[in-house]
Amino acid sequence: MLLAVGVSFVVTLVGWVAVRTWLFGRSGTSVRRPKSVTIDPKVDGSQCCAKLATALRRVTVTDDAGSPLDETEFGGLRQDLASMFPSLHSVAPPELVGGRHLLFTWKGKCAGNEAVMFLAHQDVVPANTDADHPHKNWKYPPFDGVIAEGSVWGRGSLDDKGSLVTLLEAVELLIKAGYSPSRTVLLALEATEETSMEGARALAQLVSERKYELYATLDEGGIVMPNGPLGKLPVGMIAIGEKNPVKLVVTVTGEPGHSSAPPKTNTIGILAEIVRRIEKNPLPIDTQYMSSTVEAMGAHAPLFLRILFSNMFIFKPLLGFLANRTPTLNAVLRSTIIPTMSKAGTAVNIIPPTATGIFNIRLLPNVTLEQLKVYLENVIGLTKMHNVSYTLEGRLSATGAPIEGAGSTSEWKCQQYQDLCEAIKPLGVSSCVPFVTIGATSSHILHPLSKYVYRFLPVTMGTEEAKLLHGYNERLSCDTVPSMVTFYSTLIQYWTTTP
Repeated sequence: MLLAVGVSFVVTLVGWVAVRTWLFGRSGTSVRRPKSVTIDPKVDGSQCCAKLATALRRVTVTDDAGSPLDETEFGGLRQDLASMFPSLHSVAPPELVGGRHLLFTWKGKCAGNEAVMFLAHQDVVPANTDADHPHKNWKYPPFDGVIAEGSVWGRGSLDDKGSLVTLLEAVELLIKAGYSPSRTVLLALEATEETSMEGARALAQLVSERKYELYATLDEGGIVMPNGPLGKLPVGMIAIGEKNPVKLVVTVTGEPGHSSAPPKTNTIGILAEIVRRIEKNPLPIDTQYMSSTVEAMGAHAPLFLRILFSNMFIFKPLLGFLANRTPTLNAVLRSTIIPTMSKAGTAVNIIPPTATGIFNIRLLPNVTLEQLKVYLENVIGLTKMHNVSYTLEGRLSATGAPIEGAGSTSEWKCQQYQDLCEAIKPLGVSSCVPFVTIGATSSHILHPLSKYVYRFLPVTMGTEEAKLLHGYNERLSCDTVPSMVTFYSTLIQYWTTTP
C-alpha cells in the first residue's frame, strides 16, 4: 500500500515538473513588430575608425585618486566632436552642463515631451603606465590612437569612446539623409562616469526639470556573448538592472600593548573572525532575476535550466549548492560581500589599538539597506561584538529606501525591449536575454525617470576581449565599427517612430 502511494506521488511529481517545464517561457509578449527602417545609411568604416582614433588621442582621464580633470584635453575633445560631426552640432547644438558634460537635444516633430535618451561617456580610466615607462605593457601607446592590425588601439576604444563616436556618427548620417524623428532624441555625454558619476546626475536633473517623458534609454552594460547562455550560439545580453555597490567599513578598537605579552585575542583577530563569519554565512540566494533570463530564452534554453528554474520549489537547494562552488553563478544569484582593504598595526612588536576592514558589497536590486543591516547585526553579529562599529556608504538612504534608481529593474516584456532586440539581431545573435549586471553604470540614476532603462554595447566580447576593458592593449576591431553605427541608426529609428 505504501509502495503504491509512493509510486503515485513520484509519478504525479514528475508529471507536474514536466508540465511546468514545458510551459516555462512560452507565455510570450503582446508587442508589435518594429517598423522597417526608412533610412539605411552607408557607413564609411575607415572614416569612422579615423574619427575614433582622433577621440582616443585626447587624454580624458579621470581617477579615484581625486586628480583634477585636464580641462584642456576635455575641451579639445569637444572641439574634435564639433569638427567631426558638423550636421549634429548644427541641428542640435550641445549644451555644456556642469562645465564639461554635453547634452545634445535633437527635437522631435511630434508635440509633447516624449523623448529617447542615449548615454555615453567622454572620460576613460588611467592606462596603468608610469612616467618612466609611458608605454609599458601596451603594444601601441595608449593615447596615440593607432589604427593597426585591423583595430583602433587606445584607452577608451571599448570603454566608452567607441560607443560615443559610433552613436554620434549614426545621428550625423541620419541628419544628412534627412531623417526627422517623431520623438526627441537626447544624447548625454558625461565626463565623470568612471568616478563620481556627478555628470549623469546633473544631466538627469536637467532632463527631469524639463519634464521629458523618457520612452526609453540606452547606456553601455550588456554585450553580445559569442558563447552565451544558449550554448555555442551568440546571444545579445541586455542589462535591465544592476547590483548596487555598498561600502562597509568595520572598525575594531582595543588596548595597545607590547607583543611580548599578547592577550588571548586582539583587534586583528576580531576582524579576522568577522571575515570568517561573513565567508561562512553568505547572504541568501534569489532566483527571480536569473529566472527572467532563462524565461526569455524560452524553448531555446538548455533543458536542465528550464527544469531547474521552473521548479524552484524543488531545486532551490541544488542551485544554492552550485552557487557556493561557482563564483560567477554566485554573483548572479545573491548579494555578495568580500573584504578588499584592511589597516591595522604600525610596528611588528606593537599590538594595534585599531583594526579597520573595508568590504565591497554588491546588493541585488531588491535588497534594501535595512535588510543588509539585519544580516550584519543578527547573522554576523557586529553589534553584539565588544568594541566593534561599522558604517555603510552606498546608493541607499538611511531608511533603506532606494535612491538614484537603486533597487530598480526595467520592463522587458514590452515594445521598447522588443525593438532593441530587433536592432541587435543583425549583429549575428540567435536571441536576446535580459539580465542584471554585476557591474556598475550611471544608468541607475535614470530609473526614477523611466521604466525602460537598458544597458547594451553593440560589441561581441568573449573572455579574452573582456580582459581588455580597463586592461592593457584595449582596442576595437575596425570590422565592428560599421555594425555599431548601423545598430544605433536602426534603434534610433525604431524608438523615435510613433505608431
